[in-house]
Amino acid sequence: MGALERDDEGAGRGADAAPPALSLLARLSSGLLFAHRPGFAAVQSVLLQGLTVLANLVTGIITARLLGAQGRGFYAVAVTWPALLGMAALAGTGDGLLLRLRREPLSATASVAWAALVALTFSAVLTGVAYLLMPRLLGHDQQDALEIARLGLLLTPFVATGALFRQSFAGRGKFLLGNLAAFLPHLLHAVAVALFALTSALTVGTAVASLFCGVIASQLVLLRFLLREIGGPVAGLKAAASWISNFARRAAPAELLTLCSSWADRLVLIMLLAPRELGLYAVAYGFSRVVTIATPPSGILLSTMSGREPREAKRLHDTAVRFCIAALATAVAIFFVLSDWLIHVFYGAEFLPAVGVFKILVLQAAVNQVAMITAQLYLSMNRPTVTSCIEFIAVAVSATLMIWLSPQYGARGAAIGLLAGTSTRLVLLWCGLITHLGLSLPRLWINVDDLRTARSLLKA
Repeated sequence: MGALERDDEGAGRGADAAPPALSLLARLSSGLLFAHRPGFAAVQSVLLQGLTVLANLVTGIITARLLGAQGRGFYAVAVTWPALLGMAALAGTGDGLLLRLRREPLSATASVAWAALVALTFSAVLTGVAYLLMPRLLGHDQQDALEIARLGLLLTPFVATGALFRQSFAGRGKFLLGNLAAFLPHLLHAVAVALFALTSALTVGTAVASLFCGVIASQLVLLRFLLREIGGPVAGLKAAASWISNFARRAAPAELLTLCSSWADRLVLIMLLAPRELGLYAVAYGFSRVVTIATPPSGILLSTMSGREPREAKRLHDTAVRFCIAALATAVAIFFVLSDWLIHVFYGAEFLPAVGVFKILVLQAAVNQVAMITAQLYLSMNRPTVTSCIEFIAVAVSATLMIWLSPQYGARGAAIGLLAGTSTRLVLLWCGLITHLGLSLPRLWINVDDLRTARSLLKA
């Protein structure tokens, strides 16, 4: 693991004497492996996201086929709340930590210490409240899942600290470690699920236990690297706490509303649907996220755009949007054409009723990825309040439509409501580029200048 921290300069010098083609290959391989530069970090993150999707696909297929639609529904109930609450515990604080580390690298120890305190405190509070309210949160049809749902809440603080790992590494410019922090939990989860399946011991309980194994083991592996990055005296704790807290107060509403918007469909359906129909929706939602593999995670985008002049940040944003749209349009078209075949091959005939919901959620995932990129531009320009207002409107649209449509159309109604809210968010974010940031709308197609920009990021 010590090789993770090796610099690629030596490899570059050694390759200078090699033939030009080999020298170029060596530089590209070294840059992609160690990801010291933003462009290489983005490419690396896309590759690792592809592997993450593959790991999740393995997990989803095994759990769906061995647990069935009803068992998959119970599993969804058990893992939904800790995932949501863990991310909510770090809302605003995570992005604040990343920006603080980029702007004040000497305060790394104090910044991470404060963010960790916030994450653990809020996750403990949210876990306790959710434990008490869980009978009401599950609804009438999911009471059989009460015990496993309460057990799953123990994962909440580990989800929060996992986000802390990713933001810390991104803020320190250690993109390889940040990418690994995002990838390893999924890989180790898939390995644990596969082992339980091979020993004929896979149940809803052991599937949830596998998730615990993946999340906790990945943090144990990366802990020494995090401590090495932030090692030193806790100096400037008061200043770091003040700066991060001030940012979090403005950014948290937007992030919490984004979480509510992203998870509202499943939360509503937990209360409204029977376990089998919830299982169908969970499979459709999880499989639809495959479309996001072609886009880098928000931490890299925010880290790259922060600290730059507004027009330079906008240029990077527009380039990312164009490449994102090109990749997503291709992926969406493929999924629309092959959806029936893909669901049948990977999950079996039992899950074919989820095809219609799957198509809607694929489109929603693509729209959400584009909106996420623009939201990072607002944050990099220290305008989190605007995104909070936009998220509030988007969540209101989603929630209203889901509550209205779900009783009549079930999972399909929830998917339509989620798509409408996400589309509203993107439209308002792009309108805000003109009205609030004084910038122009992005061009949507790729040209030669975009290729030059992408190339410059690989050299920067």
